[in-house]
Amino acid sequence: MEIKGKFFLITGGARRVGREISLFLAEQGGNLFIHYFSSENHALELKKECEFKGVKVELIKTDMSRIENLNSLLDYAKRSDVIICNASSFERIPIENLTAEEIEKSMRVNFLFHFMLIKAMWESLKEKGKAGKAIFILDVERARRNFIPYHLGKELGRYLVEHLYKFFAPEVLINGVALGPIFPPEGENEEYLKKVAQKTATKKYGAIKEVTSAIKFFVENDTIAGSIIQVCP
Repeated sequence: MEIKGKFFLITGGARRVGREISLFLAEQGGNLFIHYFSSENHALELKKECEFKGVKVELIKTDMSRIENLNSLLDYAKRSDVIICNASSFERIPIENLTAEEIEKSMRVNFLFHFMLIKAMWESLKEKGKAGKAIFILDVERARRNFIPYHLGKELGRYLVEHLYKFFAPEVLINGVALGPIFPPEGENEEYLKKVAQKTATKKYGAIKEVTSAIKFFVENDTIAGSIIQVCP
């Protein structure tokens, strides 16, 4: 599959990694459905940047933690050729303070909405006799003590990529890109990345071009599914 002319739904696409993925796809000629929730100013600016590159861009403002908002995204999934499952809820919650409501809320963002979007795209493509791709943005780090709801969702995404992908093929080929340190957290700088990178196998922090090249690889290859590329493991 070529990127040019295809329609990409990017969840959490207005800031940080999502923003860079959106810009990269626009540069390659991809049309974009950019989902965001609270980053409206960033989304509007990104829309202008991408449209300047000559592609079509639609913005979708949706709170993915609320199940009643699912339908507002499903129609975009049905119009998409590729879904980039990037949105995540990375909220620090001590184990002692965990509630069922907090877990459910996080799971909707980190997994459930993405699963349902892929299912909707799969059903649409099957009806049209076409094929598409889905790429989960995962985490190299698989367990942090105070981020259990986040990791539960990411692990389900990983399970879908590695095991359940076969039930959506050949209409939708599902793969994943697991990220180590790419951008520092809010309020941190490059020194933070250098420190964290020492705990990785490569002893380096990643560049966004490594993430976008992995996405390009999965989009352009039509016989690869169930695979995860790790950036800075």
